[in-house]
Amino acid sequence: MTAINPWSIPATGQRWISETEPEITSRVLPRVLLSDETGLGKTIEACLILHQLLISHQIQRVLIIVPESLVHQWFVELYRKFNLSFRIFNEGHCQQATLTDDKANPFLDDQQGICSQAFIQASDQRKQQILSAGWDMVIMDEAHHILDQPGFYSFMQALGGKTLGLMLLTATPEQMGLVNHFSQLRLLDPDRYFDFKTYQAQTNTYAETAKKAEVLIKAKKDPDSILDTYGPGRVIFRNKRTTIKGFPKKKASLIPLAGSSSQIQLINKEYSEQDIVPGKGLGMDPRISCLAGLAKKIKPEKILVICSSKAKVEAIEMALKTLVAIDVAKFDETMSLLQRDRNAAWFSRKDGARLLVCSEFLICPETPSC
Repeated sequence: MTAINPWSIPATGQRWISETEPEITSRVLPRVLLSDETGLGKTIEACLILHQLLISHQIQRVLIIVPESLVHQWFVELYRKFNLSFRIFNEGHCQQATLTDDKANPFLDDQQGICSQAFIQASDQRKQQILSAGWDMVIMDEAHHILDQPGFYSFMQALGGKTLGLMLLTATPEQMGLVNHFSQLRLLDPDRYFDFKTYQAQTNTYAETAKKAEVLIKAKKDPDSILDTYGPGRVIFRNKRTTIKGFPKKKASLIPLAGSSSQIQLINKEYSEQDIVPGKGLGMDPRISCLAGLAKKIKPEKILVICSSKAKVEAIEMALKTLVAIDVAKFDETMSLLQRDRNAAWFSRKDGARLLVCSEFLICPETPSC
């Protein structure tokens, strides 16, 4: 049994996942790209697929590769919601596992494991051990960053070539560009996606086909004959906020700020020079005064504040304390995972912190829902 709450997933999202998960798990061993915008359930979807493959004994050995900041988040999600216990592979564990035999492969000690991209990149020895360990399924989160680190793509090509099952969780192609998208498709199917120029030409053909299909749909005619002629229309699944309904409607509430010309100039300068920190005299900043007033006005509602850096997180926290009596939780990339979890839990409790100040570096993967 799992601990997934279906009501936490938008209604259309539930239908999408319930249709996609059986389609994917019915394959011998899936090689798929789960691509959508942030917050539409890629992680839960991947875990549902993984869980089904494990309990049906289609796979046994699984390696999950994620950014360092998401290692414990994946571990907790798998354990709490799916009762799956994964080993966290890190350098400390590997050294401990090879104390009695320095030639032993620490990745053979456990059937299911999680490790970070940074851990893999730090050691050619660990790369070779991972490649020689043998896996039934490899899952990579934040796969759109695969080209960011020199040499890591070559490693993933080698690992993908040795592994039957491969699942990549990634942003939409529009967010990261066609070259990045092609690089991921090439990992999944190097025989089909072997040349970028050929792929680009095919993509242009698909765009023309989409226009023709749109005309048929508007005319209330069946476009399947056109879609089946070109490409994998039934193989690549995709979520978008424009197609998945059920999310609360977003409504912007704009608050005009009163400030001197010098204050306005400094605020505008921050957008072009990100290293500017409004630390000195921040209590006089009209944005802080507005935030303090808003906290009083909507009490006891909680507030999430997103800023561009750790320095601004600290500056905002200090300034708020001079204007209003309110519990403020911080959330930035330099904090330990344990401290982040504690602050997130404090903010999520009804009687906890009313305001969470978060650096935008962490807002997509880790900010808790409130």
